[in-house]
Amino acid sequence: MNSGCHRCTLFPMSESVAELLQRELQRLNWVQADLGRVLSWSTQTISEVMQGKRRIDAAMAVDLEAVTTITANEWLSAQALHELASLFVDAKTQARSDRIRQRARLEKAAPIRELLRRGALSDSDSEAQEVELKELFEVEDLDDDPPYLSNVSAKRSMAGTPLTRQQKAWIALGRRQASGVAVSDYDRAEFLHFAARLPRQVRQPEDFLPLPDQFAEIGVRLVHTPALPGGRIDAVSLRLNDSPLIILSGRGKRFDRVLFALLHECAHIALGHWEQGFVQVHESGAVGDPEVEQRVNSLASEWIAPHGLNTPPVINQTTISELAERHDVSRALIIGQLQHAGLLAWGAPASRGLPKVEEELMTWS
Repeated sequence: MNSGCHRCTLFPMSESVAELLQRELQRLNWVQADLGRVLSWSTQTISEVMQGKRRIDAAMAVDLEAVTTITANEWLSAQALHELASLFVDAKTQARSDRIRQRARLEKAAPIRELLRRGALSDSDSEAQEVELKELFEVEDLDDDPPYLSNVSAKRSMAGTPLTRQQKAWIALGRRQASGVAVSDYDRAEFLHFAARLPRQVRQPEDFLPLPDQFAEIGVRLVHTPALPGGRIDAVSLRLNDSPLIILSGRGKRFDRVLFALLHECAHIALGHWEQGFVQVHESGAVGDPEVEQRVNSLASEWIAPHGLNTPPVINQTTISELAERHDVSRALIIGQLQHAGLLAWGAPASRGLPKVEEELMTWS
């Protein structure tokens, strides 16, 4: 049964206002002129209503209630239901409704306007866009979750909630971008060594520039895909073919935030989560294990400070510089660690003017 026939069963063709009015005239044994005189309606008005050429408004419905057994609300309802039923058997209306349903189906699956803006979908009809969206998500049906989401480890700001359509689309865009990146065979031992050195290697924004090539040399794809509006996702790691993949959104743009997001995903890869399946924090514990995220964050922090930060009693510009020198990492990374540990206020003067890495990340594309 198609949508049009289904709607017709929901809204069967009801009596029109003209039909109801004719029935009431017969009951009253009146002619149209009698009704017009009682209602003070012109002959033309009565004629147009009886021929179905004129819709009655609320005031007219109140007039009709005064002389018939039908209430004003029933008059207006009869008119609306008749018009609605008529529309559902109209071919043009059905075609328009089908187009709207298809556009709504696409919009529920992904933020279409943003994908169009990024050139990920063509500015064509909805049928062509649905084919393109299925190819992007690597699915046969838009109601299905992309198969690669079964082994995704995501660093997000809202744990305990399913991936949103923006996040799913962002991951799909990152996978498409990474599919053209050539990498060497993944070497876990070499990767562990590389990840442990990363906090000391990346000391300033320009140190982000060679990272994609350096990761590719040890078998890991690394791409930057700007976050979609409302995406609220910093980074993700997953499998692409036989290699790990890390996608950075660059959300927040601050040097320490982006670097820690990268270290977090490196920790997921180091622990083998990219091969094992879906890893995500859920507050209810129904899916995933919060302890896994704690373990991942601990490993990332250990790479920054192998023996712990060992913070002094007083945190100021001098002690921050001393901590950075002791651990051979950037001051920005120490500030970020102190803030996440609750030892330094987010609005502290020390955090003002920290470097951004937006321009450096954009060179990866």
